[in-house]
This record gives sequence, C-alpha cells and structure tokens, in this order.
Amino acid sequence: TTMTRADNRNNAGLAARRRRPTAINLTSLANTSAVLLILLLPCHNGLATAYAPRRPSQPTAAAGTVAIGGRSQGVLLESAASKVVSSPTSIVNSSYQKRVNCHGEPRTRLDYGPIKDADLPPAEEGVKGGVGGGSPLGGKGLLLSAGLTALTAAVAAAKTGILPGAMDPSSGMIMSYSDAMILRDVGAALLTLVLAAAFVKANTAAAAAGIVESRDSRKLIHTLSAPLFVLFWPVFSDAVGARYFAAIVPFMNGLRLVLAAQSGENGDEKELAGAVSRSGDASEALGGPFVYVLVLFASIIAFWTDDLKGVVAVSTMAAGDGVADLIGRRFGKNNKWFFNQSKSVAGTTAFAVAAFLTSTALAWWLGHAGALTLPMAFEDVTVRIAAISIVCAFVELIPFGDDNWTVPLSAAVLTATLIR
Repeated sequence: TTMTRADNRNNAGLAARRRRPTAINLTSLANTSAVLLILLLPCHNGLATAYAPRRPSQPTAAAGTVAIGGRSQGVLLESAASKVVSSPTSIVNSSYQKRVNCHGEPRTRLDYGPIKDADLPPAEEGVKGGVGGGSPLGGKGLLLSAGLTALTAAVAAAKTGILPGAMDPSSGMIMSYSDAMILRDVGAALLTLVLAAAFVKANTAAAAAGIVESRDSRKLIHTLSAPLFVLFWPVFSDAVGARYFAAIVPFMNGLRLVLAAQSGENGDEKELAGAVSRSGDASEALGGPFVYVLVLFASIIAFWTDDLKGVVAVSTMAAGDGVADLIGRRFGKNNKWFFNQSKSVAGTTAFAVAAFLTSTALAWWLGHAGALTLPMAFEDVTVRIAAISIVCAFVELIPFGDDNWTVPLSAAVLTATLIR
C-alpha cells in the first residue's frame, strides 16, 4: 500500500510538471551548446584528417597489434600478421590509413599497395575537382551565378544611362535605353546563351559517344560557333550599348573554358575539356579555344555592327582556320607546302573559300536585316572580301604566333583598309 501511494504521488507530480509551461534557461542552453561543441570537435578534426597516409610503428607478427595515436590497440590482424611473417619487406611498401567515424572512434586498415582514388571519400574527390569542384555551388552553380551577375550589371547600366541607347536618325543624337530595348537585349542574350550551350553540348556529347572524333568535334565548334552567333546579332536591339549584352555570351563561354581547364576530368565541364583539347589534356582549353573566345569578345566590344571589321575578322578566324584543318587532314597529305610541311595546298584553298563564303554571307545577312549598313555596293564588298580571304590564308601559313589572333588581326586591318 505504501509503495502504491508513493507511485501515485510521483505520477501526479510528473503530470503536473508536464502541464507546467517550460521556461527557457539561457544558462542551461549555453552549457548544452558548449557540450555539443566539445563532442563534435573530435569528429570534425577526425574527418578533416581522415585517410592521411602514415607509416606503421614497427608492427610485430607475434603481438598482432597496430599502434594508433601512441596507444597499442589489441586488434588481432591474423591475415596481416601472416603477410608480414611471409614477407617482412612487404610492410615497407604498405601504406597505413587511419579512418575516424563521426563518433571519433578510430578504424584501421593495412593496405598493401598505393592508395587508390576509389578508396578516397567523396569529399576528398570533390577537393580534387579544381575550381568549383569543392564549392557548394559547383561549376554549374558558379556559371549560373556569373551569368545572372553579368546580366544584372548590364541591365543596371542600361537603366542608369551608363550604356547608351539607340541613335535618333533625324537628329543624330543618342537616346537613352528604353525598357523595351532592355527587355529585348536580355531576351536575345538568354536565347543565344542557351543555343550556344546546346550547340557545344551536342558536339561534346557526340565526341564522348564516339560518333565524331574529338579533333573533328573541336574543329566543328571552332568553325561554327562564331558565325552562328553573328547570325543572331539582328535579334538584339539597335542600341549602341546592345554590344555589352551580346558580349555576355563569349564571356560565359570563356568562363566555361576556365572551369574546364581547372577541373579536368572531375569537373562539370569534363566533356567540354575533352572536346576542345587536341590531346585530351584539359589545360589546352586555355590555349587556342580561349584565345578564340577573347577575339570574339574584343570584336563585339570594339566593332559590333558599326562596320564589317569585326564580322570579317571572326568569320575568317572561325570558318577559314576550322575548314582548313578539316580538309587538310583528309586531302592534304600529298600536297604539302615546301616551306611549311605542316600545311597543305588543299587546306589553304579550303581556308580561302570558307572564309570568303562565310564573310560574304554574314555581310549580306546583316545588311539585309538592317543591322549593318554596307559602305559600298555589295558586289564591291564581295570582291574585297575575296582578296582579304586569300591574303589571310597565306598569313595562316606563317609559322609565327597563334593563328587564332594573327588571322583575325590581319583580316581586321585589311578590312579597315579596303572596305571603307
């Protein structure tokens, strides 16, 4: 009876405490947080130093123990002991790895042979990914953030009057950027960004699947990227500052190349790195392909649709050089130039024809769409572009510098001289 009454009193007190509102004790909360922090610190330190290779401290086959952190743990490793007894020198080449779980409890393993990538945890592999590999956003998140930042900056510059609007035909004065122009240029930039990414993705996927060779995929991207982008220039508004919205496209492609070169085979842009490199080395993305993007960016900022210098420069660089490689490798084995055995007559001819056709077609298209005013009759422009293409084809033969900048520079200078 006494026990029953005591239990009833305890239950009543417990029920009363449950009904009573609980007051927040800041001191208790702080003490609890401190305890949790102390408990989690060993786990954090253990995870930070996990998988660090160390040498064992003279393990003995008789004891069958392993030294961990200065303490001898009675972990019987019969298989390891038998290996040490059968081959005492094998322990010299073994690598000791210490793993610590989230409770701070060590786990050991004797791994005979070098540490393999498959043995590394996901966090370690993320660090190896290079730029963006260890970032919470990753390469794709970084690209999205950079693109949104660039678009936001361009819109803000247009709204505040930093970027000039269209020119008034009657007065010749440059007007301010209207909201309709801003909306049109943002839409055009987004459209061309998506189409450019889809075009590169189609080529990289084809190269990864073995449909086309990696070198052919690289040259297809080289040949068509810039001319296809120029085709969409009339989609942008006729504002003077529209060139800065268009320049976001090569800027983003350049950033993709940087990420591809830094992340290598472990990053989000590994397909791009394999498609634009000649030997499969991702660092080659910062060579010719990056110069190509810089030339396109500079041509947009400097020339845009003001005249034909930028159009002829990027067309000659892209179509001329790209088609020359595609044709020369297939039909130029027996017709090498005597002064440059790495170039062929077939490739040079293909360069001049492709540069001429692409430049002429884009000049006609931009003039027909009203995005560019030709300084002379189209027939005269055609003759001069033919001469420029032939000269640039021989410039490409000169074994000096990178033809991704020598060719467009020569084309721009010749265009400024002959077409004005």
